[in-house]
Amino acid sequence: MSGFIASGIMAQNTQKSSYHAINNAESMNEAQEVRSHSTTKARTPEAAGDTVWIEDFAGGIPAGWTLSGANTLDAPWKHSFVGSVGFYNGGNFPAAAPAMNSASAANGFMICDPDSANHSLYGQPSGSTYQYLESYITTSAINLTGQPSIRLEFEQAFRYNNDPDMEVSVSADGVSWTTYEAKGNVAANQASDDPTTFSMDVSSEIGGSATAYIRIGWSARVYYWMIDDIRLTVPPANDLVLDGAFYQTNRDTGTSNYYTRIPISQAITETIQFSANVTNTGSATQPNTKFTNGITTPAGFSQLTSNTVNLASAMTDSLIIANTFGFNDGLGIYSFAYATSSDSVDSNPDDNVLDTVFVEVTDSTYSRDLEAVGNYWYGAGSTFEIGPM
Repeated sequence: MSGFIASGIMAQNTQKSSYHAINNAESMNEAQEVRSHSTTKARTPEAAGDTVWIEDFAGGIPAGWTLSGANTLDAPWKHSFVGSVGFYNGGNFPAAAPAMNSASAANGFMICDPDSANHSLYGQPSGSTYQYLESYITTSAINLTGQPSIRLEFEQAFRYNNDPDMEVSVSADGVSWTTYEAKGNVAANQASDDPTTFSMDVSSEIGGSATAYIRIGWSARVYYWMIDDIRLTVPPANDLVLDGAFYQTNRDTGTSNYYTRIPISQAITETIQFSANVTNTGSATQPNTKFTNGITTPAGFSQLTSNTVNLASAMTDSLIIANTFGFNDGLGIYSFAYATSSDSVDSNPDDNVLDTVFVEVTDSTYSRDLEAVGNYWYGAGSTFEIGPM
């Protein structure tokens, strides 16, 4: 897991954006109620969280949807019941990788598999033969008349190499597009959670439109991107997400490597500044949004708080704690608990916090033993992430 600050691309109005994981345990019975492969009539929601429109790909690519991109015939989005069949598919080659774990994977999902296409077309070695293959899939028009507040969600599983833009675009007319980045906190060459869920308030872009469109795609060389259960829902008014917490020390050199157990001789020379990325995925501006670090040391508990911002809907901001921290309370366990909040009551407080990180100050021991319980403390540049493994 690595930190990110994502910004909108190809957008008429530049936006900072991200996605966050949500509860995937909803019954797919709802899909039967509102599934429309070519929706023309919007459903009137009764409450936040209601599904206005959904596509679970039970019938393959819906009628009226389009495939586009310079290499669409080479690496198209396609309906599948299995994962990537390329060379870099998690050691499964030449067999296919397993299907994604989406809620409705049993009836198929969509996959873009440039790894498979490149291996078939160009062969190995990938570094000298593989090409960037561009492929997009676009919905037909979706009628959102009477639905001013809209959240776009879908389940996904992916892996990428280098830094392709994983583009999720929305449009109210099929001409002018606003594009978001779908990678979130997933680092290059690391598989995402399976599934993870993209979730973004798109009210200002397509809310109320009678001709709303969604376009998903990228230009990539290897690995894969799988998506399923695309839905438009009614967002809650108040919903902050703590996307990632970060630290920077007074001795950052670009080669620092921090352990979960560190000797006191080194610990006492450290001063640390904390920051975080916070996203407002609700429909209302969140007044006095802040990031808090609750710190427990061998000597007791204290709390550090960032600057506050009025965070508008669909925006991400970096909040910085001005006061620095030092390991000044002697030997023992130091824990860091991260949270974000605002003056509003959050509809989903579970994604306002990150797992607590533990660091032990020792007499002379360096180790990463605490990683066994799911924590780490490390860096490889000027700004590093702290959080659960």
